[in-house]
Amino acid sequence: VMFYAEKGSSASKFTSIPAAFWYTIVTMTTLGYGDMVPKTIVGKIFGSICSLSGVLVIALPVPVIVSNFSRIYHQNQRADKRRAQKKSRLARIRAAKSGSANAYMQSKRNGFLSNQLQLC
Repeated sequence: VMFYAEKGSSASKFTSIPAAFWYTIVTMTTLGYGDMVPKTIVGKIFGSICSLSGVLVIALPVPVIVSNFSRIYHQNQRADKRRAQKKSRLARIRAAKSGSANAYMQSKRNGFLSNQLQLC
């Protein structure tokens, strides 16, 4: 459409359909290199429509996509935390059933102490 809108202008840089396609892509992605500028009124109107549709099609969905990724990430973090808590609870239950609760607590303290010493 841009090629045919600018076809009548002698100063137009829209010499081919691929060149007009390049302008449309650059305009829709809001890069705006400025290497090609429409000269006719119809070309300017079409360029404005391309610019606005680029914002609507490309720029507006990005926050929605980021929000969904963030939600999924936090759900996975909560699931990992629940799994770790469940694993810890099961270990305490097993230790209590085997009658070695003191041994479990002692090993937990020793493990905590050795971790603290390794951090220093």
